[in-house]
Amino acid sequence: MEQIQHNMYYHYGSKSLSAKIIRRLIVPVIILLVSAIALVSTGGDVASQLQSATSLDIVGFLAKFGIGIAVIVGLVQIIIAWLDYKNSSFMISENALYIRTGILNRSEISIPFRHINNVLQFQNVTDRILSICRCEVEIQSEEISTTTGQQVPEQVVLRDVDTALMLPLRETLLSHANTQRMIIANPTPENHQYTPFNNQG
Repeated sequence: MEQIQHNMYYHYGSKSLSAKIIRRLIVPVIILLVSAIALVSTGGDVASQLQSATSLDIVGFLAKFGIGIAVIVGLVQIIIAWLDYKNSSFMISENALYIRTGILNRSEISIPFRHINNVLQFQNVTDRILSICRCEVEIQSEEISTTTGQQVPEQVVLRDVDTALMLPLRETLLSHANTQRMIIANPTPENHQYTPFNNQG
């Protein structure tokens, strides 16, 4: 099991990159297949059923155009998936979890360990096939509920996390959160200066 090092930014794992690429290539691949089928059909039996050569030319042109568009869009989607992967990361410091996201609009949030209630893992069928999961970090916010009088929990979601990385990430976060809560509940007593008692009686 991979160990999470402190003060080091981690991406979400190699399976995360693969999943992002596969999801973004679904539409371009469909366009490519449809265009290829249309292109092949212009030279087969379907072509003989068309009314004129002009129709064949139009179908062939659209098919080739579709293939070109699919290739270009596919390449762009791969680049976007790679940028998304490279710009999504997390770091565990001594006191907090830091999460970086965004390609053009970069953002970073920090979650003190004392605010972390739980770390949950969710997977659907596709996630299981791709060996990824959705990580939800439940946070104890500063907002007070008017109905219960308790702090309202929130969630921070890390998407497409490699399942091989999820287990050490979850264990590390929960361990730090429990340690912080113990420190808060049982603070280290301050050093008291000893003053000798002088009995002058």
